[in-house]
Amino acid sequence: SINVIMDEGASDTVKHTARGKGGDSSTAKQPRKRIKGLLKKLQEQVEFYFGDANLPKDKFLQQKAAENPDRYISVDVIAGFNKMKSLTTDGSLVLQAMQNSSLVELSDDNQWVRRRTALPDASDTDARTIYVENLPTSTDHETLKGLFSVFGSVVYISLPKHKQSGHIKGFAFIEFSSQEEAKEAVEYLQSPDKYPQTPTRRKPSDAEHP
Repeated sequence: SINVIMDEGASDTVKHTARGKGGDSSTAKQPRKRIKGLLKKLQEQVEFYFGDANLPKDKFLQQKAAENPDRYISVDVIAGFNKMKSLTTDGSLVLQAMQNSSLVELSDDNQWVRRRTALPDASDTDARTIYVENLPTSTDHETLKGLFSVFGSVVYISLPKHKQSGHIKGFAFIEFSSQEEAKEAVEYLQSPDKYPQTPTRRKPSDAEHP
């Protein structure tokens, strides 16, 4: 991994503005839009769990997959994760989100789910990962993803916390989809004055996960 010390000023120099689309005046369409948006978030979260970046590192999911000869994991296990429950407790929506995904597949009885394809070679993970420290105590995953997505597709963020207090330890590992993106992030944070202006947010690729 590449080491970067991130001071208070660095986070201020890497900002982007997220502009939402204008609201629809038709109230009748709102419930349908909310469901569509929720399904998208559920699908993204499921694909994060089974994604190239997270699954190899997730000991719990690896253990659960190893317990099944066909590498299936119970849908109830995935639906029971805190992040999933914060989105919905409706099991039918979870199943629909999984059915919409091209990354995972359900068993015939819809009780089990697994990744469709084998994991790719991850030998270059270290070269695609940067290490940042001196992070403010209020830093969270969404903050880091927002800051570093200007350089490319952020596929994984590790933000260690103290077990007793739950406070972050002040450092994080940011994994990009390519070595070039990681290098650009490091170069900018180490020498922001060399850049004529703050980088603009790139459009995330289909492979990007929360």
